[in-house]
Amino acid sequence: MLVSKMIKVIGVGALTTLIGTQVAVAQDDMFRRDRIQGAGERYLPEFEPREVRLGSFKLTPELGLGLQSNSNVYAVGSNDTTLVNGVEEQISETSDIIVSITPALNLTSDWGRHEIGLTTSAAHKEYTDNGDESHTNLNGFLRGRIDVSREFNFTANVGAQELTERRGIFAISQELQSDPAEYSVVTGGIAGNWQRDSLRFSLGANVRDLSYDDIRFSDDALNDGIQNDRSYRDYTLTAYNARAEYALSPDISFFLSTAVSDREYDTVPTVGVKRDASGFNAQIGTSFQSSLLRGEVAVGFLREERDAAEFNDIEGLAIDTDVQWLPTPLTTVSLGVNRYTADTGQIDLPSALVSQGELGVVHELKRNLLLNANARYGVEELDGSATTLGYDQDFYNIGAGAVYKMNPNVHLDFNLQFDSRESSVENRGRTYDQTIVGVGLKLFP
Repeated sequence: MLVSKMIKVIGVGALTTLIGTQVAVAQDDMFRRDRIQGAGERYLPEFEPREVRLGSFKLTPELGLGLQSNSNVYAVGSNDTTLVNGVEEQISETSDIIVSITPALNLTSDWGRHEIGLTTSAAHKEYTDNGDESHTNLNGFLRGRIDVSREFNFTANVGAQELTERRGIFAISQELQSDPAEYSVVTGGIAGNWQRDSLRFSLGANVRDLSYDDIRFSDDALNDGIQNDRSYRDYTLTAYNARAEYALSPDISFFLSTAVSDREYDTVPTVGVKRDASGFNAQIGTSFQSSLLRGEVAVGFLREERDAAEFNDIEGLAIDTDVQWLPTPLTTVSLGVNRYTADTGQIDLPSALVSQGELGVVHELKRNLLLNANARYGVEELDGSATTLGYDQDFYNIGAGAVYKMNPNVHLDFNLQFDSRESSVENRGRTYDQTIVGVGLKLFP
């Protein structure tokens, strides 16, 4: 089944992010936004990883090693319970030490025209006390660009992933599972990009197919086959994107972007209704850079319609903002604001309107020592249906860290993160606190 889905994906093309797609042109690019560089962005040959030459290709290998302490690996709250031999019992927080290993390879062509690249990685996490939580994620992406002329090109990529769903998200009550929920993702898309002087246009299509593995509950009484089945979450998301942009100068441009999407589920739940949906998003925005500011701001309208009359449509303001303030060459302050719809994985409340904002700071204490801090707050609004009460779920994250570039072959990092979620309705959604402390080592052979 995975092979047939891959063929379908390749037929549409590779997952392509149109915003930021660059056209290969010899003249000055009116849309480049790297005239000023922020903290940690300057290339330092004495500290940056060196590429390995393989003929006309460049190879960058990497090996990541990490040690992490998690105060609440199952992301359970004070009111969470589970069934043990048919009896409901309170769940207590469980901490653990996690060892991780992450090898990765990036291969890119170094040709005068056209480009092809391959990125692969594997991330294994080993839980020292709770072995059932141990898992491995796999990623592989192939990308390419064909330069038809100085002004026009095609970009495409395909990818496949084997992932583990993070505990504590709004999808399902994962504290009942003995093993993490796993799923596979196949992506693909294609885009055409044209640019001449102050104008550029992009048009593309992409597809994303998700397939969820069955889960197994810690209480064998629940393992009846029906409740283990998570195929009702499998879906294919197809989207078409367009963007037109005009540059007033090399430092500012204005654009109009639109996207239409179709979400089609593979099956209808035994208890439930059809959840297929269509979406629309239109935005107007600006991209800019100055001696102190750079970034992109876009606002517009979004709408998502579910085919079944039992579900309410979602519509409202769409926001995509990513702005950096550079008060000094050594400090970068970033602000991001987003508003979008998301699939929740729930049968009775399949969609959520997500609004979030994030503030981050990066400071170069030394040329090879970077300090960082970030804070994020958001809310997931799950609108009620004809038969189900809706609820809101607040979430926030606060973190700090440091990166020390010892030399081109060794980088060290440290991070501290506090995560919290709170649901507005008891026994629905997720309510928990979690603290994570980690240290990491990156080796570049």
